[in-house]
Amino acid sequence: LVDLRSGRVVRLFKGVRDAQCAWLQLDDGEESLYLAILAPQRKQIRVWRCRFGGCAAAFSVALENASLVQAPDATAFLAALRGDSLVLEPVQPDLERCRALADKERQLARLAGAQARCRAALQRADAKNDPVAARKAMKEAVKEESEENV
Repeated sequence: LVDLRSGRVVRLFKGVRDAQCAWLQLDDGEESLYLAILAPQRKQIRVWRCRFGGCAAAFSVALENASLVQAPDATAFLAALRGDSLVLEPVQPDLERCRALADKERQLARLAGAQARCRAALQRADAKNDPVAARKAMKEAVKEESEENV
């Protein structure tokens, strides 16, 4: 998965040879983008929260020769032929699980930000060789972190 703005590889998916992908837009507390990956050899679809999120859902695929189809409205379907008819099954992860995953990731991002601010404040205090400033920076960072988690 490549971030086109920065040109950086954000995520690498291993073990999904001949995979098919589709994008899903879900409301998990905010409009978020998810990537559905059909791994035909595993007969499984996994839905991942982008950009740094975990696996939000995994589905077994019972249909033979199925394909993942992207719809224009950011939904996806699993398509396969059964006899003479086309079978379309929507790819729908559990929204409550997606919301819980998104909330956890947002909380971890806030914590990482507070930790980074704390490290920066400590480095500035160390550069000045001022232990009083270091203690004050630690107290402020802990206070900010506890306010963000409320």
